[in-house]
Parts: sequence; structure tokens; C-alpha cells
Amino acid sequence: MIQSVQRAFSLLELLDSAEADGCGLADLSRRTELKPPTARNLLATLCELGYAEQSEQTRAYRLGRRARTMGHPQAKVERLRRAGAQTIKRLSDTINETILLAVYQNGKRNTIVSIESDHELRVGAQVGEDQHFYKTATGRLLLAMLPRRECAQQIDRLGQPTADDWVQATENVDAFQRELATIARAGLSVLDKTGNHVTAVAVPVNTAPSGPIAALGLYYPSVRDNGERRQELVVLLKAAAAQVSEAYGRG
Repeated sequence: MIQSVQRAFSLLELLDSAEADGCGLADLSRRTELKPPTARNLLATLCELGYAEQSEQTRAYRLGRRARTMGHPQAKVERLRRAGAQTIKRLSDTINETILLAVYQNGKRNTIVSIESDHELRVGAQVGEDQHFYKTATGRLLLAMLPRRECAQQIDRLGQPTADDWVQATENVDAFQRELATIARAGLSVLDKTGNHVTAVAVPVNTAPSGPIAALGLYYPSVRDNGERRQELVVLLKAAAAQVSEAYGRG
């Protein structure tokens, strides 16, 4: 038996049974009979991998997103699809633009709900998996919401974006990271595809603590875009995302 693996799983089991506020280092060290430096190092690795999280306010540890979503991920995606269907339909009826709900799944962007506008001039959207992380508003937001290590792995696999993909992120690695950090802080991704005359907006859907990383997106021809309307649409999109989150929480 590999001792470090056994110790890491002992910590994960304690975090899995902990209260919502998590466990402090001293408590975890005592209950696992590990020296505090050893427990801290193991927890740092688990946090880096996304299997544990540490509160910036209390410094307590709790189970991370990757650990929480290991069991039956497809069932959780289907639960989110059901939770979002009615809200997205109502939003579509209100604004008559193309709306989609996308999740990060199996290293891909997976669109699980899509409703197109009935305007003659509209933006199409399909359901299913793809690798469109750089060229779409929902893809950029999903990427920005990933744990740091997993985001870095995705970027290594996808490569740096080209000017056609994401012109603001092509200067260097730091510029790319700044773009992602800005999206994550704002909880908003806005994409103006000047070549295709398409405007896209995406906001996060909160499915914590155990759901998939998700984004609600809105796509429409740029000819119908202006500052006032865009602001109004973002407000409506955020309200809808909150409703989807609430419905998902109710199960």
C-alpha cells in the first residue's frame, strides 16, 4: 500500500463527511494522526488538483469540485438540463434571441439546451459536444471557471489561441491569463464576432457544491446590438441564470 495515497484518501473521506464550513488543518491533522506539515502538503496538492478547496476567509478545507462531481456526472448534467428548460424557454419568448445552456464535460464544451430565435435573421446553435472554448462566449466562460490546474491542462491541449480565435489573448501567455481572470472576476463573457456580425454574451450558472461547471449564453446578430439593449439583455440573462441555479438546487 502506498502510504501517501492512503493518507490523501483519509483526508478526502474526512472532508466528504465535514460540515458545510469545512475542517481546519489542526482538526484534520488530529483525526488522521498526521503531522500538520504533512497534512498541509497533502491538502495543498489536493487543492491544486481540484479535489479539495480552502476558504480564503476561514482557511478551512472542504471537498473540491472535482471530488464532488466524480459520481454520476451525466445524471447531474441531465438534472441541469431539466432545471434550465422552462426558464430558457421563457427567456427566449421574452427576448426572441438564440439562447443556449452549456457545461464543461469530458474536457469539452457540451451544449445541453438550445433554443433559436424565430427572426428571419438569427444565429444558429446546436446541441452536443465540441471544442469551441476560444471562439464562443460560453466556451471562454467555462474555461475561465475551471480550477487553475485543469485550465492549464486544457490550454496545453488546445494550444494558444490564434488571432482568428481570440485576438485579445494572442499577445503572450500573460495576456491570455489576464483575459481569463477578467472573465472570471466579472462573471461575464462578451464576444463581438465582427467577421460574422454576431454578438455573444455568457454568464455562469451556479451549480455548487456538486454540479457541473455551466454557462448560459445568448447569441444574436450584431445589427440588433447597441449599448442599452446589451445591458438589458445581460440583466435578463443573469436573472435567468439565477433561476436555473435555484431550480437545480431544488433538484
